[in-house]
Amino acid sequence: MNDFCKGYILSYFKDHQQEYSFHEIAKGLGMPVLKIDELVEELISAKMLVYNSENMLVLTPEGRIAIMNEQIDYYPFDHIRSERSMIHPEKALPLTEIHIPDRFISKLR
Repeated sequence: MNDFCKGYILSYFKDHQQEYSFHEIAKGLGMPVLKIDELVEELISAKMLVYNSENMLVLTPEGRIAIMNEQIDYYPFDHIRSERSMIHPEKALPLTEIHIPDRFISKLR
């Protein structure tokens, strides 16, 4: 596992102590959920994640130290959720119509 994936997963569990989703981690890393499951198992074996008394995965002190000075420790996971916007079918363009972004021609020069 590369350092970015390890840091991303550990940082995710730091920010999501009450509820977490392997699907959300997989989407953020662009990997299949089964791969995330394998990576989490590696982190458990490395004693960076453990199951608490409520059977929830939590960071260990070793896991926290592993990301403490890394840039990924400050990654705003909640900002990803807030950027999503709802698609309203009544306002969407039909599939047969081509969308040309504003000032598209100026980008070609």
